[in-house]
Amino acid sequence: ELPSFLGTDAYKNGLIADLTTLYDCPDLWSKETHIRQVEEIAGAYLCMLGGTTAEGLFDVMPKGSVTQGFTARLLFIHALYNEKRVVEKPWGAKQEALMEPLKHDLKHIATLRGGAKFSDVARVMWADYYVNRPQADEEFADTRLQGYAARKPFYAKKLALLLSVSEGDTLIIEAHHLEKAFKLIEE
Repeated sequence: ELPSFLGTDAYKNGLIADLTTLYDCPDLWSKETHIRQVEEIAGAYLCMLGGTTAEGLFDVMPKGSVTQGFTARLLFIHALYNEKRVVEKPWGAKQEALMEPLKHDLKHIATLRGGAKFSDVARVMWADYYVNRPQADEEFADTRLQGYAARKPFYAKKLALLLSVSEGDTLIIEAHHLEKAFKLIEE
């Protein structure tokens, strides 16, 4: 639950600014703290998955910040649930059996170190996608969506890396990872 994670003072206390900076993956991120002086993170690569409602987001962020900064770096996925009603969410032996392998995979992914790289084919695909994508104002006339449009390549790159580490630990983004990421972004 994103609002619970952020808290009601996230904008005032600098958490939103920190998350915004970390999203852009600086080589070295540092922050001065009251207790421990300076905290540093080298090679930060932030990837978060959170859920909320539109109202929940406005509870923790000023309305004016929604088209810029942190929220311009988020993918907002919306679904109408009126069409499919599930009386009781399924949780049985099948879901339970998947839990331990999922935990194992996530722990393994957390141990991976080093920079990700494109395969030769993926590098060409990436360059073509990046150079030939539409300008943000060509894609969306509404200026509130142009920050999202401008960052679509970075969303695609992060998705491609997630797809890569979900298959193995080479940290190499292959062409099929990029193809799927591009498709997911467009959907």
